[in-house]
Amino acid sequence: MKTRFLSFLITLSLFSCVEREVQLPETTIAEVTDVKDVSPIYIFYDESTGQAEFNRNNMIGTTNWLVNADKRLSLSEVVPHLITLQEKRRKDGLHTNEAAKNYFSCSNPEIMNLSFLDFTNITYHLEPIAEFMQKSTEPTEYITRVFVNFQDDDLVEVGRQFAVTKTDRDKFVQVLKGFSSKDENTNLVFLNFSEQLSLQDYISIKSDLFGKEDSKMIIARDEFIYK
Repeated sequence: MKTRFLSFLITLSLFSCVEREVQLPETTIAEVTDVKDVSPIYIFYDESTGQAEFNRNNMIGTTNWLVNADKRLSLSEVVPHLITLQEKRRKDGLHTNEAAKNYFSCSNPEIMNLSFLDFTNITYHLEPIAEFMQKSTEPTEYITRVFVNFQDDDLVEVGRQFAVTKTDRDKFVQVLKGFSSKDENTNLVFLNFSEQLSLQDYISIKSDLFGKEDSKMIIARDEFIYK
């Protein structure tokens, strides 16, 4: 199935009066706008309960997976399903298609079409980050670990070398770039998200960080969801 056809189906679900619909999260990133050989996966929003309904009936392991998840869902509802998909991809990858990827389907108002955000290499954790760090063996001699905590009230806390800087979502990237410009080490940034944040919040934050990595600032591929 080609993306053009899938785009048409999503448009119908968004603007017609069918029973099931998905309100896609928005992004202005347009790096990937066409994906071929795909399987659509749906995470619906139940308006009466606010809970997620997971539909992967059309998923084929050898294809790219397009996750069409409703932007109104909280991370507490979405992430367990993303973990299921990621674990299945990694478990089956050696026996299927190692080049296949996982994407979020997003609406892009700037191009009036769909954009796709790759999350294949992200590992989501529901455990506290402190437990993960205790098990981590990554060398730190030339690495400064930075911890960014996104709360559900727009507050962002940036922790680095026993100091915490409080900011908001409009300024957190500027804070991170300021740290990396003054540090001889490479800053390895770990992202922590309140489970109450919506999928739209998450996609917006990831969009803000897109293209900001360089030799002095790396975004960790391990991401943490906390209560």
